[in-house]
Amino acid sequence: MSDVKTSEAMPKTDKITTRFRWSALQMEELKRIEVAMSDTILAALAKLPKDLNETYERILTGIDDVLYQRALTALQWLVSSPRPMFIEELIEACAIDPRRVPIVDKDHQLTALNMFEMLHDLITIRPTLQDDADNEDGVYTVVIAHFSVQEFLTGNDIVQSEARTFRIQNEAAQLFIARSCLVYLFLYNSFEHRHERFPLREYAWYNWERHILPEHPVVNSQVRRKAMLIFKFLGNDFLDSKYVLATQRYPQWPCGMAICLKIFYLCLS
Repeated sequence: MSDVKTSEAMPKTDKITTRFRWSALQMEELKRIEVAMSDTILAALAKLPKDLNETYERILTGIDDVLYQRALTALQWLVSSPRPMFIEELIEACAIDPRRVPIVDKDHQLTALNMFEMLHDLITIRPTLQDDADNEDGVYTVVIAHFSVQEFLTGNDIVQSEARTFRIQNEAAQLFIARSCLVYLFLYNSFEHRHERFPLREYAWYNWERHILPEHPVVNSQVRRKAMLIFKFLGNDFLDSKYVLATQRYPQWPCGMAICLKIFYLCLS
């Protein structure tokens, strides 16, 4: 088997962890052999990916087409999030798409077990999920399993692979998440919803501006002050009166996007 692809500039510790990561994934692949005989093991060894990038390519292309958009959305959030996400936050995030109606599709949400099965070798969930029962909020965190996963998703190697549609471009991903956060707040950050469970609401409120200006932490406080004033000004009465006008003027935008994009651009001014 060929060696793991490593950059000459990569620190020695990173090279070692990358080799261990590749070996661990190879072992996981061998565990999937249904009948462990000498000939089936040899056949499986011959088919193993030759390096870590090919391993990730095979994992990504193996994701069912029906799950593609949710898988890509989950990976975008995990790569871009400033902190580990709770599993219930990520599940809710995968149900959001500001470009469609309904914006939040709660009728076809993933479960925690679905999330693990969909991205099994690309993410780490801690502590380990025991079953698919209703999990308590604020317990299970999800992160990208290894820095090499993020490097592959955001780098140039994926462009030349069969998994190119999973490439994550930072600016586009950050913009998508910022808009998703604003849409979520528009829908659920209101007085009448104050006692209801909306798993992504806290994350959206405290982190949306980080996705708008990820490289400018000093400006974040200024953006947040403006945003708070705008949200305070855009009360329920105002939103109700402008909602129909906005959607009539911009019929190509999904419901709520007119107001949310107005907030988005005002906060940058």
